[in-house]
Amino acid sequence: MICTLILFCNYISSQELSEIHAGFLSDLTRVIAASPNSNGSSFSGYACNTSASKTLGDVFLHWKSRFVIYGDYCANLTKAQDLIDELCAKNDNLCAEVAVSSDL
Repeated sequence: MICTLILFCNYISSQELSEIHAGFLSDLTRVIAASPNSNGSSFSGYACNTSASKTLGDVFLHWKSRFVIYGDYCANLTKAQDLIDELCAKNDNLCAEVAVSSDL
């Protein structure tokens, strides 16, 4: 039960991190493509609800608060891994489940 909860929370964090990086990359790509020095054209629907005149710095500032999630993720990752290791040492079946889950 505890291991499932830890793995679920870790999955949620991974999903959220993935979404943040995908959005950040998308915004960076759009700004670079719209810059006067690129061969790209203007775009619409900028994820930050901004115009094409935004700079790379504006993208970083927009996403800054979302990258704070790394603080929680990094602060708890070692504790979660230590708890999983401790529980696995006591239960071979649980250890096998964790091994399968980590292969996903």
